[in-house]
Parts: sequence; structure tokens; C-alpha cells
Amino acid sequence: MRIRKKKWAQNEIDNSKLIINENFDGNWEKYFGNKNKICVEIGCGKGKFINVMAQKFPDKNFIAIEKYLHIIAMGVRRANNFLPNLAFIIDDVINIEKYFSAVKIDSLYINFCDPWHKKRHAKRRLTHKNFLDIYKKILADNGKIYFKTDNVPLFEFSLNQFCEDGWKLKNISFDLHKTNFDNVTTEYEEKFSALGMPIFYCEAFF
Repeated sequence: MRIRKKKWAQNEIDNSKLIINENFDGNWEKYFGNKNKICVEIGCGKGKFINVMAQKFPDKNFIAIEKYLHIIAMGVRRANNFLPNLAFIIDDVINIEKYFSAVKIDSLYINFCDPWHKKRHAKRRLTHKNFLDIYKKILADNGKIYFKTDNVPLFEFSLNQFCEDGWKLKNISFDLHKTNFDNVTTEYEEKFSALGMPIFYCEAFF
């Protein structure tokens, strides 16, 4: 994916109260000032999903982790520093474990991640066993992964990886928008759905 740089992005990041820096000690209870459940989105896009979720569920804390500054800046700008239950981490998901060693994640959202089409790149897919093993370490008891994609091969791959790695699955759908599942859309999701493309969805827990 080609990342278009935003001239205002660095300034947005530098002046935001929502950015977690690299020295953060993982004490989310202290950061948010409460013991509410932690919900994390991997890759936030333009920030619609995480912002809507934070507004919809003020009794939960929401965190987005995104490695591209020019992408996360859009999510931060949308939040405009007004949501006390929202934070953003600029980092690669491979480093996610260090942020949740003390307080675990209740809900982990993986929305429309890169499918990495080539077989030799399978280990880069966010539902590959290597990542699933990391998620096991940071999910709270009864924690759950919520996975959405428009990509059939990736969805099939993910279902197999979950099962092979001992995860349990529920609410599997091959056309999410035709179900009555509670659903907050992303920017990508709205684009795909408008083109008549089905959205694939499942929930996984260990």
C-alpha cells in the first residue's frame, strides 16, 4: 500500500495528548485513571472505527496501534483530543506484547489487514500462527479476537490458522452485513460494501 505523506501529520502527532510514546510502562490503569476493559485495534486506517467505538462504549478503553505516522495522524485528528478513553500507539504490531505485560486486552480487533497474497509472505499475515501466539500472551481471560476482511483466501487461511492453533470460533459469517451482528464499519468496509462485496467475519477465543 502506498502511503501518502501528510505535511501536517508530524505536527498533529507532536501536539496530541493521545499518543503513547516509546517509554510507556504499560500501566493502562494509571494512564486512563480506571480499571475498565481494554480494547485494541491493530491498524487504525483513518481512525473511523476506533473513534466510533470509543464514543459508543465510554465505559471501555480503546487503543489503536499503527506503524505508519501519516496514517495514525488521521485517526488522531479525527479524535481531536476529546476522547478520554482513547489512545494511539505508533509502533509495529510485532512489538505489541511490551505494551500489555501488566494489563491484558479484552477485545482485539483486526480489520481488513494486508492479505499478503504470496505464499512466501504468509508469516506476515496478522492471523498467522506466529502472531496468534503473541495474542495469546496479551489477551485477558475470556479475551476475544474480532476479525474482518473482504479477502476470501485470507479468511480461509485465518479460519484454518485459528483452528490449527487451538482457538475456538463463533459467529462466523461469509456476509457480515446480512447478519444482525452488532457492527461498526471501517472506511475500507464501507467502500467494499458499496461495491457489493461481502464482508467476512469471525470471532476467536482461546
